[in-house]
Amino acid sequence: MGRLLLHPPGSPGPVTVELEPGERLMDALDTAPAPGVPFGCRAGTCGTCRVAVLEGADGLVPPDAAELALLSILVGEQLRLACLCRARR
Repeated sequence: MGRLLLHPPGSPGPVTVELEPGERLMDALDTAPAPGVPFGCRAGTCGTCRVAVLEGADGLVPPDAAELALLSILVGEQLRLACLCRARR
């Protein structure tokens, strides 16, 4: 199980989330105490679910072309889309 420290937009502070191998970050956030994490399309087309990964990014599968394309137009460092990123095995 991997552990991430995130700062979702709209959240009052960082949130720690634990992920099972292969689990999507969005699914873990659905059950985590992470108030203010917005989700729109849940398919990687809107960018609403972007989060800043403060620690543990090496435990995530690198972004694919679709995620990189959307992240390239969003402002911020260490951003990932919760609906597209998964934990490594």
